[in-house]
Amino acid sequence: LGAQPLTMLLEAQTALLAGDRAATERTFARIAEHPETRALGLRGLHAEARRRGDHEAANAFAEEANRIAPLPWAGQAVLEHHATRGDWKRALEAVDANLSQKLIDKAEAKRQRAVLRAAMALELADRDPEAALPLAQEAVGLAPDLVPAVTLAARLLGQRGDLRKAARLIETTWKETPHPALADIYLSLRSGDSAADRLKRAETLARLAPADSESRLAVARAAIEIGRAHV
Repeated sequence: LGAQPLTMLLEAQTALLAGDRAATERTFARIAEHPETRALGLRGLHAEARRRGDHEAANAFAEEANRIAPLPWAGQAVLEHHATRGDWKRALEAVDANLSQKLIDKAEAKRQRAVLRAAMALELADRDPEAALPLAQEAVGLAPDLVPAVTLAARLLGQRGDLRKAARLIETTWKETPHPALADIYLSLRSGDSAADRLKRAETLARLAPADSESRLAVARAAIEIGRAHV
């Protein structure tokens, strides 16, 4: 059949199944030479570059594919590339680009921005907690159920002495999204609390989400701590 797109794709798949990476890449490169199959070839080249650990090349293929046409896989690949490298500015730009190209909806874009801001805050938390806190709070504002952002914001608030604000933040999230990480932070906000104090705090959480198993587990763990204290 000659250099027909379907023939070349079958060649690439055959080489891939045979474990011949070099032949696979050569075939995808040939596929990418044809305007009508360029995006398909670039996707294959992107996958092969990732397999061999050449992430810069993989990103270049994804960005080139994204310039040809809005492609969900390419938009996501570009976002992941910048995020894994901690290039938060370009990662946020990728989210905006994916939204403008309608590769993601507004809700998903909002969630992704929250995750990125939480990651930015986590990176800063130990060396610059004052800069990390507003980022964590912004992440919570974008996604109130994003537990890592809530726990980080509560921990940073607790460190600066805003215990009541930190407690309210956890309580608000707990009502909708009970999670053991939230309970851990909530029970340890006041460093001087006794085991009995922590049990009372666990019971406060349990009243906010009485039907959830995490509420019962939080109370049970706090009660076990009291038992250990009396052994």
